Amino acid sequence: MKKMHPETQAMVDGLVMTFEASLQRFEETSVRNAQSINAVNLRGASVVPIGSANTGTKRPMVSPGAVLGWSMRETTGAGTAVVALRDGADSAANLVTSIQLPANGSVRDWFGPSGLAVAYGLYVDVMSGSIEGAVYLRGPE
Repeated sequence: MKKMHPETQAMVDGLVMTFEASLQRFEETSVRNAQSINAVNLRGASVVPIGSANTGTKRPMVSPGAVLGWSMRETTGAGTAVVALRDGADSAANLVTSIQLPANGSVRDWFGPSGLAVAYGLYVDVMSGSIEGAVYLRGPE
C-alpha cells in the first residue's frame, strides 16, 4: 500500500476525527430528542386521533408514558358512548379511566404536564356507541 503525503494524511485524519465527533453528537442528540418530529423537539403533547372503526387508532401509545388529556365526541347522535382508557394492549388491560358521552355529547379533559401515568402503553376501548377525537400523550421522561 502506497503511503500518503504527510499533509494529505493529516487532512484525512482531521476529516475522520470531525466525522466521528459529528456522529457522536448526532447519536447523543437522537437519544436526548427521542420525543421529536423531523428533528424538532416536542414541548407540547403529542396529539393522536382515536375513534370507532377507521376514524382513529385503538392503540395510540405502545410504551410507558403519560396521558395528558383527551377530547372526544359521540358521533351517531342516537345514543350514548362509553370509552375505557386502559394501561396495556387490549380490553383486558387495567382501567385508567372510563368516559361516558351522551348522544351528540363531547368531553375535553386535561391533567396538566404530569398527566396519568401508563406503564404498558394505552388502549382505547370503545365499549359502546361511536366516537371520534384525540388523546394527548407524552413519552417517558
